[in-house]
Amino acid sequence: MKKILALTAVLLTALTIETYAIGLGLQAGGNTLTGFDDLGLSILISPNEQLHGAVTWYIRSEGVALGGSADYWVLPIALTKLGPGDLLFFVGGGVYARISIWEGEFGLGAGLRLPIGLDWRTGSIDAFIQAVPHAGLGILPSPGFDRFYVDLNLGARFWFG
Repeated sequence: MKKILALTAVLLTALTIETYAIGLGLQAGGNTLTGFDDLGLSILISPNEQLHGAVTWYIRSEGVALGGSADYWVLPIALTKLGPGDLLFFVGGGVYARISIWEGEFGLGAGLRLPIGLDWRTGSIDAFIQAVPHAGLGILPSPGFDRFYVDLNLGARFWFG
């Protein structure tokens, strides 16, 4: 129940912020070191076409996590027209934070990320594939350097605004 209330609070806050667009979607993927078993529901808030903030609720066999990220696409390039939409290549930099309960243990961590991917946009729908190398600090259950990871994600979003 607390997770649902937290997600609702984030969504309501997002709707009150002046934005370029708000996207709601699903993404699947995982980590190249630990396996591909993540399924996530995400809310993306974009004040402009280069700045993106996301909150994602991840569901895995080991537990659940709530993650947040903020990315700036330094290099968004329109590659080509693909059907009714545009195919965009992007490279960016950003930060992330995650609260998790994996196998009954509470975790908290934060760090830096480098999203690289393709985004196909048409009207109010987009589909994406991205690789996100990231590294950071584990705060709980034990403080210290968190390993270097590369996440791979595939997803789609519906945009409002």
